[in-house]
Amino acid sequence: MKPSVHHRGSVLITCLLFSIIIAIALTSYLRLASNSYTQADRAFLNTTALALAEQGLEQGLECYNLLDEAANPAAAWTGWTINGPVATLKTSNLSLDNRAIGTIQVYVTDYNPAPGTSPKLVAKATVLPASGLGLSRLVEITLKRRTVFAGGLVARETITFSNSTDVASWNSDPDNNPATPAVGYTSGAMSAHAFVGTLSGAPDAINTSGGDIFGHVGTGGGTVAHTGGAILTDSPTGTGWDATLVDTNFSSNLTTPVAPPLPATYSTITTSITADTTLPRAGDLPAADGKYYYNFASGAGVVLGGNDELNVAGNVVLYLQGHAGATALAIGGTGKIDIANTGTLAIYTNGNMDIGGNGMANANANAASCLIYGTNTGTSQTITMTGNATTVTAINAPNANFSITGSGELWGSVIARTIALNGNAAFRYDEALPRFINTTGTGNPWGVAKWREMTQAAERAIYAANFSF
Repeated sequence: MKPSVHHRGSVLITCLLFSIIIAIALTSYLRLASNSYTQADRAFLNTTALALAEQGLEQGLECYNLLDEAANPAAAWTGWTINGPVATLKTSNLSLDNRAIGTIQVYVTDYNPAPGTSPKLVAKATVLPASGLGLSRLVEITLKRRTVFAGGLVARETITFSNSTDVASWNSDPDNNPATPAVGYTSGAMSAHAFVGTLSGAPDAINTSGGDIFGHVGTGGGTVAHTGGAILTDSPTGTGWDATLVDTNFSSNLTTPVAPPLPATYSTITTSITADTTLPRAGDLPAADGKYYYNFASGAGVVLGGNDELNVAGNVVLYLQGHAGATALAIGGTGKIDIANTGTLAIYTNGNMDIGGNGMANANANAASCLIYGTNTGTSQTITMTGNATTVTAINAPNANFSITGSGELWGSVIARTIALNGNAAFRYDEALPRFINTTGTGNPWGVAKWREMTQAAERAIYAANFSF
């Protein structure tokens, strides 16, 4: 029996309706897929633009970190356009995925900043897709000098205080101008920005007893021991122990310093300095950097007793590198090292230092003018300070055992394996240390102090005229 024409027509209409529904669904799906692809492509290009901006910032940061070694400041910015203090760089026609084209523009507010200033790097990345609207990202970073002396007392292992230990901070360069005389510590200049930290995660690796800390404490995970009378505060007038100022996630890369190679011009000292001596001596010649380098033979050191003085009248660098397991520098009696306001002192040694007598006097009052680098890679190096003298210095000796005994004070910074402050010893962190150039002996790298992307029209307008190149 043959189906009726009416029945065949119903089947055809039904198939047609299903075909229309499928066509509508496929059209909607294709439109959705196209929109999703467009959105995904825009998101990809948006991410690409940010990566390009970051690339431009890295190029600028690399140039800043070439400044210390360049023949002149402009030489660090090869390929850039310099106009007054400003440097600019443009890289165009960068081929990207999906036939998009990219452009990077970088604007530098000050290509040769003065010490203590914080220049800005601004990067603009523009991406033009093969079709559709272009997009851009604008990122600004504020830079600052970094230094190993960014903290106060930092140890690999233990830090111990006596009940009378007092730790605080001050700024030897309050006018932010290293060309003016440094200002020494006084109770009126005291601030509460000192830092006491250990990499150790052992319980009570820091034991402050009844000592006072005006600042913060950090550990690698362990607790901090203290007695009821101890103070931990971030206010110069604060009292009591504020446990919120203890950070148990502290970490740092304490790299053992290495003495840089001796320059072409230096002096050799074959017998110990045991009597009144002034450096530089008559007839000594400076190296190309203007500093006077003295390389001590093994067995020859600085040994001052009685009323002996070593006067540092110029920019002096002492190499005491053949003294592992022996004393490289010893001061006893009423002897002392006296750094004049016309001088600076840097010491590189793998030997021990026993600083007693009248210690190391520093007329400059800023710790960057007297730097001590403990280069010993073992664990037997010792640096001890005894007596009542005030020592203005920054010490980077991450494998040494450091101690102060007596009523002396140290103004500056200390990095050591262990740190002990005994008796009435006091410590003052010099907040100006991170602003001084070459306090690490090999230059202070620039780092990012602040990062922000400018997405608002008002923010972008600030730099609109600077990106017309």
